[in-house]
Amino acid sequence: GFILKMIYGWAAGNNGTIIKTVDVGNNWIVLSTGVTWNITSIHFPTIDTGYATGEKELRSTNGGAGWTDYGLTLSANSSFFVSANSGFYVNSSNIFKTTNGGS
Repeated sequence: GFILKMIYGWAAGNNGTIIKTVDVGNNWIVLSTGVTWNITSIHFPTIDTGYATGEKELRSTNGGAGWTDYGLTLSANSSFFVSANSGFYVNSSNIFKTTNGGS
């Protein structure tokens, strides 16, 4: 899971599940990803832009309300972004860097 600015938070798991809190975890909202594969990592470098990784890679530009599979086939185990576009993906044998949000 990931908490941003000590108010917002996201967590992810099996069967494409992503949940979001806007009140430090007192209440959680289930978000629709449109996928059924397990999500192994989620990271939001900004309140709007987030990345979810697993069998494929997803990106949200609206706080998690909508998700797009943007065509990467890394099967990443984890991702970490330092800004909306600059970050890293890790799988079992490689570390990948992006400066354009994975496009």
